[in-house]
Amino acid sequence: MLNEYLITYNYQTNRIETFDKRIEGLASETEYVEKMKKLVCFHSPISRKAP
Repeated sequence: MLNEYLITYNYQTNRIETFDKRIEGLASETEYVEKMKKLVCFHSPISRKAP
């Protein structure tokens, strides 16, 4: 049972990392740079992790 949870945890963690990379890529595109600068003042949407 624990093994199944670990497999699921690893799978979901990898998905989150993949989505984070995609978001970072989109955020760096010219079209979104200004919008991201405005959002960062509230909370860094690029980095979900605590500093």
